[in-house]
Amino acid sequence: MSHFGGGSAQDVEITIEGITEKFFGAISKGTFQFPRSKLLELCSYWTGSLTLRFKVTFTKNVLEGCSYEKSISFKEPPQSTLAKDYADLLSSNQCTDITIKVGQRTFHAHKVVFIARSKVFAAMFQHDMQEAQQNQITIPDMDADVFEEVLRYIYTDSVERLPGMAYELLEAAEKYDLTRLKVLCEIELLAGITAKSATKTLEFADLYRADELKARTLQFIARNLSEIPNWKEFCSAKPDLVAEWTGGVACCAGILFICYKIIRPRFLKAEPEQACRTIQKSKTYINRWTIEKFVTIQDASIKSIVFSGTNCDGDLVTWSYFVEPDKENYVKVWYQIETGERDIVAGIELIGPMIAFRWCINGQAIFTFDHSTVFQNLSNDGSLALAFKVSFSKNVLKDDSSYNVIHAPKVPPSELAESFGKLLSSSQLSDITVKVGRRTFHAHKAVLVAQSTVFAAMFQHDMREAQRNEIVIPNMDPQVFEEVLRFIYTDKVEGLPQMAYELLEVAEKYDLARLKVICENELLTGITVNAATKTLEFADMYRAEKLKAKTLHFLNRNLRQIPNWEEFCSARPDLVAEILATPE
Repeated sequence: MSHFGGGSAQDVEITIEGITEKFFGAISKGTFQFPRSKLLELCSYWTGSLTLRFKVTFTKNVLEGCSYEKSISFKEPPQSTLAKDYADLLSSNQCTDITIKVGQRTFHAHKVVFIARSKVFAAMFQHDMQEAQQNQITIPDMDADVFEEVLRYIYTDSVERLPGMAYELLEAAEKYDLTRLKVLCEIELLAGITAKSATKTLEFADLYRADELKARTLQFIARNLSEIPNWKEFCSAKPDLVAEWTGGVACCAGILFICYKIIRPRFLKAEPEQACRTIQKSKTYINRWTIEKFVTIQDASIKSIVFSGTNCDGDLVTWSYFVEPDKENYVKVWYQIETGERDIVAGIELIGPMIAFRWCINGQAIFTFDHSTVFQNLSNDGSLALAFKVSFSKNVLKDDSSYNVIHAPKVPPSELAESFGKLLSSSQLSDITVKVGRRTFHAHKAVLVAQSTVFAAMFQHDMREAQRNEIVIPNMDPQVFEEVLRFIYTDKVEGLPQMAYELLEVAEKYDLARLKVICENELLTGITVNAATKTLEFADMYRAEKLKAKTLHFLNRNLRQIPNWEEFCSARPDLVAEILATPE
């Protein structure tokens, strides 16, 4: 018999070499028992001495969340500010170079914005027309309030008073070739269509070539013909439209009967019906959990990390997995919701090597396996690998009724960025040159003023740049400035991964707040132990506070892996002090 003892109880494994006996568990002392003959076999043949070699292994279960270890969270870049920036430019009247007279009101605007947004205005200023010579446009037969909304749309791609001006704005959109505004007006008119307004809407749709609006309004009239209050008068006033609808049938006293009994079915695919459909939405996550040396800890209760996701409604749900002995010769594997609705519909599936499925009931799903099944699925090193498929589901009821429903076209995306991108590439009416290295870029003062307070200050005061209409930028790569110019005009960059450090510097210099945040996120995405110290220096130099804080945190957690740490300590002791003072 051999005894061993020690301090406080902990997980420890003791093996005597040459004897297969082994202890494992939370123990501070224990006893080996074996036959005397076994001991005699271990004695030295020549001296009779007994030498025992003990292998003592202290163990501890460590939970590693591979998906989140050393993770860095980002901040969301602010929404595009193009619309707001051009709205501010319009209200400021800075760098205006054209006046528009509508009725008794005069509006001040910028040629380059009009050129970028409307082919009609572009033609006015491109050719030697009166408007180009006098820098003045007079618009008769339009309400000033309506033009104010048109102007707002040209600068911001949005309108504020659409419901009350949809007909008038549809006319203006067709006149000045503002395609997206025209679609917005069509959508608004379809959304508010009634039996009383249908004929007026049809007239406007026909007059201003709103073909989609016209087709859907005809469909609405066909479905609701008996309720149109002014149909007989409309037939008399617009026989051409009625004839177009009826396929050439002349307008007469019996037109109501003909339309209702003969023509109406052409516009209806089927009689109105009410129907519904139940569909199932689902969201699925795959989780993997490896328990190393499971054979040695099979009697312990073990918990995974907390996994997270969102259900079908977008609500956050977190959950964990457990493995523990259930009863003699059985192992229990179970899933439990930590936060979120416990009555959520969720299916939990073990997807290999052990396969099973359970519905989550009251926030839990339990699997039970006998020992033989579990041990058959251990890896060669005794590890147990579990893979779970978690599916959140929700039944959604959809109305498939066709009764009197007219579906409007979809709202097209904003065209601001595309419009100003084309303006940049065309160089039309450019009024400022920017020299960077050996390259010269042609730009527009109004656009630079709208996007950057630094450029705005240059042209607002009597500075050299304003007098010469030229900007010289030293110590900058022309390719970097090309990307800056692209961002100013379109709110987008193309060479970000390769130029993030340089673009961060320029964003700070010219007060481009959104570009600065985009650069911070890019640098955080690609942060490594090799790049971390450079990132920290740039963040400190160019006042990127969020980037600096997160890089300090990254360095604090990975100090031992930083390859140039000694050189950095010598060069930037101030930043080293901040790193060491950063809490983990």
